[in-house]
Amino acid sequence: MRRPPPPGLLRRGVIVIGVAVLGVWSVPAGAGAAPALRYYTASGVRTTGGANPVVGPELAPGLYHDTFASAGASYEDGTAKYYRVRLRKGETPYLSVTEAPRGRPAASDSALRVALSLAPVDRSVSGCETTTSGTGDTTGDGLDSATAVLAPGVVGGPGWNKCPTDAFYALHVTRSGSAASGTALEMEIAYRSEPAFSAPTAAPESGTSAKNVRASGSGPLRTVIGGTGFGDAPTLPDGRYRDSFTTGERRYYRVHLQWGQRLAWTLTVDQLPQIPDYQGTRGTVLLANPVRQAVDQPDDAENAGSDLGASTGALYGSTLVPTSWANRRSDDADVLPYAMDGDYYLIVSTAYPDSTGRTSEVPYELDVQAVGTPTTGPSFVVDGTADPQTGVDHTPVVIASVVGAVVIVGVVVWLLVLRRRQRPTQT
Repeated sequence: MRRPPPPGLLRRGVIVIGVAVLGVWSVPAGAGAAPALRYYTASGVRTTGGANPVVGPELAPGLYHDTFASAGASYEDGTAKYYRVRLRKGETPYLSVTEAPRGRPAASDSALRVALSLAPVDRSVSGCETTTSGTGDTTGDGLDSATAVLAPGVVGGPGWNKCPTDAFYALHVTRSGSAASGTALEMEIAYRSEPAFSAPTAAPESGTSAKNVRASGSGPLRTVIGGTGFGDAPTLPDGRYRDSFTTGERRYYRVHLQWGQRLAWTLTVDQLPQIPDYQGTRGTVLLANPVRQAVDQPDDAENAGSDLGASTGALYGSTLVPTSWANRRSDDADVLPYAMDGDYYLIVSTAYPDSTGRTSEVPYELDVQAVGTPTTGPSFVVDGTADPQTGVDHTPVVIASVVGAVVIVGVVVWLLVLRRRQRPTQT
C-alpha cells in the first residue's frame, strides 16, 4: 500500500532533559474482557492560543498542547487560534498540529480536519502566506487523528520572494468537519526549526523509490506499551517487542534513524480462539517522519490486514528510501519527506469493532530495525560556527556540555584560590 491517510521537535536552544524508560509489564493474552480504549494524549507545555495574531502567544521550538473548542462546517467557521513564531534568515521551520477525538464518533460523522496558515503578523505585508491542511477519517474506523504539517522552506531561500526574513509570523489554526464538532479537543503543536546549514561537500544523489527491506527479527523478546500519541511514543532500539491493542486504538512508537538509514518493521499478530474466522480486526501500520508528516512505504510492503486476531499473520514494511539531505532536492514528492534524520514514527492503527460490538485485546510482536550504515549529513551553523553533521537535535547538548565544563572548571579554580588565601601561615 502506498499513501495512508495523514496521521501526522526540538531544535537548538531548547534542551529537554528526561529519561525514557522502556518498562516491562505483563500483557494479557487476549482472554476476558478488553480494557477501556486509550485515547490520544496530547503532550507538551500548556499554552492558550490568541483570538488574533497580535495577542497570540510566542512559541519557541518545542512541543505544546492547547484545547480547541469547536469546529465549524468550514474552515472559516468555528474556533480560530493564533500563535506567533519568530523566523530568522537561514533557518528552516516546521510546524505541525495534531487533533484527535476522545471517543468513538457518531455514525453520521464524516471527518476531522485541521488547517494551518503562516503569514507575517505585520498585516501591511501581503503575498507571504503559506497554507496546508490535514484530515483524519473517523467514520467508524478508529481513533484517527488529524495532522497538518506546514513547511515553508528555508527563510530567505528560493521562493521566499520579498517576505520578511527577521520578523514575527502568525500561525493560524482552524478546525472543521462533523467529527466531534461540538466537543472541545486537545490539540498538540510541534515546532521544529533547523538552523542554517551547509550541504555536504560530496552530497549523494537524492533517493529513488526502492523495494521493501525486512527487519532481521533478532534478539530477545521484550515487552513494551506503545504510546497514545506522538508525544508519549516510546523509543525502540533495534529488536523484538511484545505489545497489544484494544480494537479501535492506535499505538505509537518511534525509531531513531541516522543519515543513510531506513526503518524496517514486521508486525506478527497472534490468533485468538475467541475471535471467529473472518471476524478479526482491520488494521494498518503507518509511518511518519520527525515532523509528523505521513510518509510512503514501498509498493511491495504489506502494511494492512483485514482479519487481525482471527488468524496468525504478519504485516511488514519499511521507509521508502534512506534518509538523506539530498532528498530535499528530489523531484519525487514521495521522497521529499525523507530529507531529515531523527525519530521516525511507527503507528499501529486499528478499526472499531463491527456491529456486534465485540471488543478484543489483541497481542502482537513488533520487530524494528534501523537498516543501513550511517552517512555524513549537512553541517549546521550554530552561533556562527559549523557543527559537523551530528544533526540538529544534538547541537544544543554539545553547546551546553562545553559551556557547563568551562563553568565547572572556573568554579573549581576559584575555590582553590580562595582556600589558599585563607590557609594560615606556617611557622
